[in-house]
Amino acid sequence: MKKFIVAVCVFFQLALVFSQNFVSVPLDDEVYFILENAQIRGLCSPLSGAKPYSRDVVLNAIDEILSSEVKGFAGLTEREREVLLKVRSSFETPEEGWDWERFAYFGRESFSDDFETTLDLALSWDSFLTVTDSPRDFGTTNFGTVSVSGDLGNSFSYDFNLSAGALSIDRKLLQEAGNSDYPGLDGVTDVDIYEVTPYFPYTFTKMWDSAIFKLSNLAAYNNWPSGLSFGYVIESEMDLSLWDNRVSMRFGRLRRESGAMTNGGSLVLNGTARPFLGIDMTFRPMSWFELSSVTGILEYFNRDGLKGEGLKGSSKNKQAAYTNTMLEFRYKNYFHFDFGSTVIWSKRFELGYLFPINSDFFYQNNIGDFDNLGLFANGFVQWPGVGKLWGSLFVDEFNLKSKPFFNLDRNMYAFQTGVQANIPWLPFATFTAKYTKIEPYCYTHPFTDTPYSDYDVDTDYTNNGEGLGYYLDPNSDEILVRLETMPVPGMKFHGQYQMIRHGADFGYLGVDGSSYDSSMNYSNLSATKYFLLDGAYEWFHIFKAGGVFSLKLGPVPVDLFGEAGFVYSYFTKPDGTSGKFVKFEDNVYETSKRMIFSFGFTLYP
Repeated sequence: MKKFIVAVCVFFQLALVFSQNFVSVPLDDEVYFILENAQIRGLCSPLSGAKPYSRDVVLNAIDEILSSEVKGFAGLTEREREVLLKVRSSFETPEEGWDWERFAYFGRESFSDDFETTLDLALSWDSFLTVTDSPRDFGTTNFGTVSVSGDLGNSFSYDFNLSAGALSIDRKLLQEAGNSDYPGLDGVTDVDIYEVTPYFPYTFTKMWDSAIFKLSNLAAYNNWPSGLSFGYVIESEMDLSLWDNRVSMRFGRLRRESGAMTNGGSLVLNGTARPFLGIDMTFRPMSWFELSSVTGILEYFNRDGLKGEGLKGSSKNKQAAYTNTMLEFRYKNYFHFDFGSTVIWSKRFELGYLFPINSDFFYQNNIGDFDNLGLFANGFVQWPGVGKLWGSLFVDEFNLKSKPFFNLDRNMYAFQTGVQANIPWLPFATFTAKYTKIEPYCYTHPFTDTPYSDYDVDTDYTNNGEGLGYYLDPNSDEILVRLETMPVPGMKFHGQYQMIRHGADFGYLGVDGSSYDSSMNYSNLSATKYFLLDGAYEWFHIFKAGGVFSLKLGPVPVDLFGEAGFVYSYFTKPDGTSGKFVKFEDNVYETSKRMIFSFGFTLYP
């Protein structure tokens, strides 16, 4: 008991050196892994299902973990305490003035006894290189970032980040738009189809905004850095938190995650989704109940550069907004259940979707069916210290009366089930195994004729050409097994195996409903699907391992990242005689074996 009292006093004093900062912690920060592991072990109270968390929420959770009295194999070891203290120190308020070891300036000014403002101006550099041996393709991004953040009083914070630099990413054309050899699949928009070969399958996400400018001609406006190019990205936010984080609001452009049973596992709003400008609100009146919502404006993927009508021609059908509302119920660290709705709607001043304590599902019935509505639910049961078992469901559309239910295209949904366990003999170690299935046409939607726009609006579940939900394409499934650990301060390792199967969205054996550019044909609601037996399917077997290591090169802090792995992919097609599928290969559907090596570093992270 004496140790507990001392720990509380020490950390109460340490808390005084931290500013009341409510800006969000980026989703790729290592602290999310630590918090996930701590919740499995019962070291801290359950956290919100709406991410990212603010710095203040993260600091409170870390302090709770450090003062936890959980003993035995689930308790905090001395090695883990060292790791956690190092992570916590990264949130410490710096000394005033210029700091060469941070390459940053921090200032503070008091206007009265109870109103103080701060400003933190920081610079950093990030470089990343990935290469595959067959074919010999490369991808590299090199960005410098200027960050301006701080507080206005005790409840309001702000953050502005501008990144810009050079990049070049190879990709392989699988099918050209308008190719007469492959007339296209039913309901598929006629577009070029590519594979980003230097990256592990389904891991690439755009890191530039709008478009890029090739260094060979900076006046040109392009949609892909096929040669050395210039790009930029802006993420910013303003945050308000009241009554000990029980009510919070955020207005900003950033990446978000909602309804995830494990980091990066959400079917609803995944952390891999592109950022968008939106308003986030959370309301937590009780420890066991929370309401959260986000409403924002979706962005478009400029496929055409400045061809034809230029920006207006590329974007006129992409004028859509997004709303996600979620209710969470929990009982300590033993049980969690959440449910809610999502809406993709044409941009307009629509009060109902902006109002968080309202059902989007029923509201749509009041104003007319012009929007793309989805429903979701997630839940887990947990034995603190051991692990948890969870299930997730996202419903795009289905009809319970339709038969055969599981074979009709019109029943569009995604589901996931998994188990996550604490590994007590390794510091902050977690084992995860999960299965995810995305049905054909899930996350897609036909262009919608609405009274709010002169053009049909694309209301599919995407933002800037990438999915808002799970990172797999429609008509896919995945088995994933992953081990992660943080053995010492400043070091994190992972190892992973994935098997992914996806219906081909190109070629003469392409499968309808296997792409975000697909759309359901509602004039034929009896159309059927037979996973692995209705066309060509690509199988991926992916093995990879990597880690992050933090160190100092003289006075300069550096984060090093490295990953290596092997990808074996091939295609199967239905065997017309046996009713099963067989492996095959030709000049359209090729077998591939390739190694992928990635390396990156961040100066002044």
